[in-house]
This record gives sequence, C-alpha cells and structure tokens, in this order.
Amino acid sequence: YNVANLDNLISIRGLAEMIAGLDPSKKAKVRYADEKTQKLKYLPFKLGIMNVDKVKRLGWEPEVDLRAALRYTLEFYLQSRRP
Repeated sequence: YNVANLDNLISIRGLAEMIAGLDPSKKAKVRYADEKTQKLKYLPFKLGIMNVDKVKRLGWEPEVDLRAALRYTLEFYLQSRRP
C-alpha cells in the first residue's frame, strides 16, 4: 500500500519553506529562480492524491503530521553528524 496522510497536502514551494523554517541555525533560505532567465520549463501543476481507503479499512490511521516528521528527520540527521 501507498500510505499518505491526506492532511499533509503541500506544494513543493511550501515544503521547501517548511524545511527551511525548521533549520535551528535559521541560516537556510529558499531561493526562487528568476522566471525570465530560467532555462528549464516546468509542467503545469497537477495534484495527485493517493487513495488510502483500503489501508484505513485495515485500521491504519496517520499518527505524525508532516512538520513533526520533518523535524524528527532533521534532529536525527543533526545528531548523527555529531562526533
């Protein structure tokens, strides 16, 4: 099963801003490309939402929201880098 928390729908821009906001040093910044000079062209945004009906019928419920999951991941990464 693909497992998704439907409360965590977010854009790539929103995700980048959320991750930068979790930086304890507050040094992380999100930079945006200048649309006039950007060479790569992107496809229009399409929302893809996974269907979690089957796994929910088995009793699964999401327990961690996106911000908390990213914070846990960042804390683990920072702790693993310490000597």
